[in-house]
Amino acid sequence: MISVEYPKGEDPPEFLTLSDRLLPEFFESDTLYCVEPSIDAVTAGLLWISADPLATEDINIIYQGDHAYLDDDADQ
Repeated sequence: MISVEYPKGEDPPEFLTLSDRLLPEFFESDTLYCVEPSIDAVTAGLLWISADPLATEDINIIYQGDHAYLDDDADQ
């Protein structure tokens, strides 16, 4: 994970700060996020944010990770 922008589209952009969600102050702030990695190749990891977003708000996540390269231009 490189960054989490919330709410998306602010000018200037507002980015959350990486933190440990188990800290008592995590949910007392609206500016923190935590990433729990997946426990195996099947289970997805989890993104926790300390804010309580509205259904109309977007979160922009920029992620960098290893992946299999495509063999052909037609591969998906």
